[in-house]
Amino acid sequence: MALNGVGTASCDLTKTLYYDHTDSEGSLAQGNRDNISRKSAYFLSLVQMGVTAHSAYESLRAPNDAQKREAYKVVSAQHQGGLAKAIRRVRHELARASREHIVNTRNHWNRMLNVSGMGGGQAGADKITRQMTK
Repeated sequence: MALNGVGTASCDLTKTLYYDHTDSEGSLAQGNRDNISRKSAYFLSLVQMGVTAHSAYESLRAPNDAQKREAYKVVSAQHQGGLAKAIRRVRHELARASREHIVNTRNHWNRMLNVSGMGGGQAGADKITRQMTK
């Protein structure tokens, strides 16, 4: 499961969410907590839908009514460890985003200043200040 860091081709979705700052407007800072929360919640809901679909499949295949009724519990138990690990990893990345918020915001603004042609760092900040006070 990619949310656990063991996806196809070594895809680590939680790290990808942390480093993703390429939204449609390019306006997100790396480690944006809202972005991580929103997208990881979406991915976790897809996992849950997969568990539900898998349990429906197992229920249809079950030879008797007792096994049909237990299909969801059995399938949920199979995925419980992976889902718990994914949730822990998302929480870890959210905590990391909180710890690194100031650094990520500064890096984001420097990147935006460079894109706008004002240059990053203190020189770029000074240019913006001069323009705002005219």
